[in-house]
Parts: sequence; C-alpha cells; structure tokens
Amino acid sequence: MKSLFVWLITRLTLLFVLVIACVVGIGYYLSLEFEEVYQLTYQGLIKRDQVALKKTFNQTLESHHYFGDKFPFEIHPKR
Repeated sequence: MKSLFVWLITRLTLLFVLVIACVVGIGYYLSLEFEEVYQLTYQGLIKRDQVALKKTFNQTLESHHYFGDKFPFEIHPKR
C-alpha cells in the first residue's frame, strides 16, 4: 500500500511539473508573438503619423500658396 501511495505521489508530481512547464512555455511563446506584433504596430503607427504630418504640412503650404521663398512671415536675421 505504501509503494502504491509513493507511486501515485510521484506520478502526480511529475504531471504537475509537466503542466507547469507547458504553461510557462506557452506563455513565453505568446509573449514573443505579442512583442513582435507590438513592435510592428508601433512602427506602423509612427510611419502613419509621419505620413499624416507630411500630408498636413503639404496641404497647408498648398492652401496658402507658400511656394519657394514666399512665407507668411518675415525672417529677420539675428543681429
């Protein structure tokens, strides 16, 4: 009876360790996937913001006809 009890405890302990290892492995894999998605998303957002800012700036220039050296303000050199 005692050896059956020892066998059962050993098997349950091994099963518990295996389940914990699987959970940790799956968690690590998912964290790597989410990190990659986060990086791609972050880079995409930066690029989107840069494109939007450039379009806004160009539209502003076009709407006010600021071409060449014609600006809506005067540039005074430092004295």
